[in-house]
Amino acid sequence: GVFHDGITHLIAGNVISDKYKAAIDTETPVMTKEWVREVWKAASRDNVMATDPKFLQYKCPVFYGLTVTCSQLSKNDKNLLKKKIESHGGSYTPELTMDATDILICVSADGPKYSHALKWKIPCLKPDWVFNSVDKGYALPMDEFKITRQSN
Repeated sequence: GVFHDGITHLIAGNVISDKYKAAIDTETPVMTKEWVREVWKAASRDNVMATDPKFLQYKCPVFYGLTVTCSQLSKNDKNLLKKKIESHGGSYTPELTMDATDILICVSADGPKYSHALKWKIPCLKPDWVFNSVDKGYALPMDEFKITRQSN
């Protein structure tokens, strides 16, 4: 389906889809599937609006549905990123796995994790993507944070 003006909310399974980007660009609220269930339950008992503040807890977290790993960082920096990612809806894993890892956070275009991520088409991003996304309240577009062989 196409993202159009009549859409009032987006239900997201993760934050890396084109529809998520379109929703962010148009300031359309992005919600989890639990939001639908809770609004439905509440509406069966009472006259409610899906936009009631009590449903804001079902707003899509910044890293919802993402599995992230890191490379080339100190143990302290990895722990800091792990906490940020997990406290904002994502999962952190120490391993880079072809079909399970969505993003590699690293600082330069080298090393075995970077080479595998590149081969497996897993985006390799600077740590600032995590911090800036948390500051904004949504997953920022990745382009300006990509680590490439030319960007060193």
